Amino acid sequence: MMSTRKQAAEFILREARAAGIRVGTDGTDIVLLAPLKISWDSRRTFEVAVDAHRQEIIDLIMAENAG
Repeated sequence: MMSTRKQAAEFILREARAAGIRVGTDGTDIVLLAPLKISWDSRRTFEVAVDAHRQEIIDLIMAENAG
């Protein structure tokens, strides 16, 4: 189950990057920075997806930035 959640988090981050949405974390909170060309509906869809996989996304970003 955990690998599926991790795969979903990886997918969400890949799609966010492809759409030009920057995703960051301080280890506790997640920040999304979306360009104005992204519609409100698309932005909201990413917010919901990120919230559903919050911890996995934080873990991925922290691992990516470690070292």
